Amino acid sequence: MKRLLSGLMLLALTSAYAQTTAPADVSVSRSAVCTAIQDREPSGTQESGAYPVGVGVIYYWTEIQAKTVPIAIKHRWSREGKVSAEIELSVKNPRTRTWSTKKIVPGAWKVEVVTAADEVLKSAEFNVVP
Repeated sequence: MKRLLSGLMLLALTSAYAQTTAPADVSVSRSAVCTAIQDREPSGTQESGAYPVGVGVIYYWTEIQAKTVPIAIKHRWSREGKVSAEIELSVKNPRTRTWSTKKIVPGAWKVEVVTAADEVLKSAEFNVVP
């Protein structure tokens, strides 16, 4: 009986280790910070990474590749190091283009694509200037 329990515990530990070290079944193939979306593609990207506050809203566009669907991801928006929003997005197809928006104010911004396990898949930084 002790051997059986020991074997089951070893199997459980091995399985848990494999799950935490296995490659993620979701990834970001493309992403962009932009001022508009046209035909499900980003538009109005800035090479400098600086946007004038007058644009009002910034989009974070991502193309997600997922082996298993449906899943949920989040876009985590931070300004000056503090999280200002987490927007949950549903991924229903193996290749999904999705985006979120944020009304902006001046400052240093960061937006991250985050899994349900809180793993950061991709991030982008940009500045909003007065």
